[in-house]
Formats: sequence, C-alpha cells, structure tokens
Amino acid sequence: MTSAPKRRGMVQNDRGRTKNILKGRKNRFRSLIMLGLVAFIMLSPQAREMTIGKIGDVKEFIMNPTLGYLVYDIEADYTLNRIITLENQDLDTTEYYNETFPISQDIYALEGTGPIYTYTDGTPDTPNQKIQDVLATEIRIDGQSINVPLERSAIRSYAEAITTPSGHKIWWPGTSGSGNMFCTGGPCVKVTAFLGPGQSMSYEYLVTISTKSYTWWSDVNEGV
Repeated sequence: MTSAPKRRGMVQNDRGRTKNILKGRKNRFRSLIMLGLVAFIMLSPQAREMTIGKIGDVKEFIMNPTLGYLVYDIEADYTLNRIITLENQDLDTTEYYNETFPISQDIYALEGTGPIYTYTDGTPDTPNQKIQDVLATEIRIDGQSINVPLERSAIRSYAEAITTPSGHKIWWPGTSGSGNMFCTGGPCVKVTAFLGPGQSMSYEYLVTISTKSYTWWSDVNEGV
C-alpha cells in the first residue's frame, strides 16, 4: 500500500517508487526566466545604445588618421629537426654514408644592408629588420651533441673533423675548395657515418630559429 508523500511535488506509485513531478516544471520555468532576461538585454534601448556606443568608439579609434599606423611584432622560436636513419644491409663489408646539411642563414626584410626607409627631413633612417635569426645549429650523433658555429668564417676541414667514439666524422669546411670534402653554394655541415656489416644507426640535425612578423593597419589613403 502506498503512503502519502512527505515533500511537495513528490508522489508515489503502486510499486512504492517516488517521483518529483515539479522538477521538470522548475527547469522549464528557469529557462523561461533566462530567455526573458536575454531578450530584455537585446531589446532594451539602453542596452542597445551602450553596445552601439562601444562599437562606435572602436571604429573611431581605428579610423583616426592622427594615430598613424600601429605595428605589432609577433615573435616565435622553433626548432627544425631532421632525423637520418641508416642501415648497412651488406653482411660482409663496412660501408660509409656521406650527408651534407646547409647551414641556415639570418634573413632580413630587405636584401642587402640598406635601410628600409630613408627620410629627407633629417629623421634617422629605419634600419633593416631581421625577420629570421638563426640561434643554434646542432648535430646529435653517437651520444654526442655537437654545436656548429654560425659564423661563415668558422671553418673546420676534414683533417680537423670531429670523430665520435664509433668513428663517425663531422666537419664544416666552407666553400673555398672543390670536391666532396667542401660545400657547394654556401656554408654547410658534412657528416660521414661508418657502419659495420648489418649495422644501423640514426642521428639528428637540428636548427633553432627565431622569427618575427608584423601586422598593422593604416588609413586607406596612405597607400600602405
């Protein structure tokens, strides 16, 4: 036999289970209140006036010709990683593998060393902007980390090559010679890996770079 419910909205069926029949009504009532509040905010003249005023302030700020253009430089640092995997499938002979990696160079907004802008009223020239700055070049091989100098004048010939415990050689010879022992077209790093019969290995070439980009806005009549 069912008993009388002790809480408002609670009913009990013939199986003795209780249910709140007002719960769904309360949720719908709350939804109607929120809908009415949003409608009031969107349709209220005061609310619309305030919103339009804020948009007008932003538009006036953007279109004000006395402010000039605004530049926001965005910087990002990242590392490029190239993994080389080698395998000597010859079971009788030791093999060697040559690899050449170009050394990345700094990049400026304009080619050459001249300024970006030159003025005739005595204002100092705007210097060229570096948009790619090479921070580090590295070879990770045979458990060693080898930092490669970024200066073009830093030369390490094959005779001065760094030799790892397993006999691999790393050098950066420059472009002052010909043949496989020198670079072609620009500075580079050369790696010669030696693998015994059936051996395999992996090594990495990493370049860390800092880049910068610019965004701005200006008056449509400035032609920028």
